[in-house]
Amino acid sequence: MSRQLIRQSEQALLAILVLGAAVAIFSYWLLRVWHQEDLIEFDQMPQLETTFQIDLNRADWPEIMLLPGIGETTARAIVKAREVDGPYRGLEDLETRVHGIGPRMAAAIAPLLVPLKVPPEEATVR
Repeated sequence: MSRQLIRQSEQALLAILVLGAAVAIFSYWLLRVWHQEDLIEFDQMPQLETTFQIDLNRADWPEIMLLPGIGETTARAIVKAREVDGPYRGLEDLETRVHGIGPRMAAAIAPLLVPLKVPPEEATVR
């Protein structure tokens, strides 16, 4: 007489559980196919456009790096020039004080900048 690892009643119960799991998986797949048009298609959603503005007189270099065409070196130079010579008065001031910012770069980042104004307390110091 051979020795069985699982009794016949346990084998039947295991077979019923496996069959039930297979039916559940198939039913889930069938429902997904049936209701496919109800699902949200993230790839087909239109991309949202976000706008942001950065204040060059208050932003740190990681924030300034978010501007198009501004890398870490230029962002750090913008912050350093602000710390040494005070706040920027306008885009022309930014162009003259920071190497690497020219008229083209200033025009590209201008829509993303908070209008540059000198704070009243620092305007009287100069």
